[in-house]
Amino acid sequence: MKTRGDCTRLGKTLAGAATLSALLLFVAVPRLQADNRALCQQRIEQSEARLNEAIRKHGGNSEQANERRRDLNAERDRCWNENHAWWNPGDRQWHNERDWDRDHGGYRSDPLYQTGYNEGLRIGRSDLRSNRAYQPANYKAYKNNGNPAYRAGFMDGYNEGYGRR
Repeated sequence: MKTRGDCTRLGKTLAGAATLSALLLFVAVPRLQADNRALCQQRIEQSEARLNEAIRKHGGNSEQANERRRDLNAERDRCWNENHAWWNPGDRQWHNERDWDRDHGGYRSDPLYQTGYNEGLRIGRSDLRSNRAYQPANYKAYKNNGNPAYRAGFMDGYNEGYGRR
């Protein structure tokens, strides 16, 4: 009989230990995830700052800026793999979709992107009001400016102005 009692006591002890372990796991996992997110946010913001510095010093289409874009996208990818989310410093929020590649390779931080966007938005709205066909690539503003950041901005602005977003 003592053996059965010892087994019962041992079983209760093991069950209690398992319950306590599970409880600690549920408490520790959210904190670990919050720590991972904070580190991801910091790494992405640092990568974005290095990209902006490279653009300022060398230009938006320089090899240095392209290298910093690759670094930034690698950090976003790393955060995605760790958290299934990534931090966007531009709108200061976490994204739960793997949609950073919609940023046209990081061009949105380039001033020429914004210039192209504003021009495309104006032309797209004008085309929509005038019932013109959708032909953003036929405009001189797009054709004559070979900068990829400008062109990406122009297309995004035109699409929004034309109502395709």
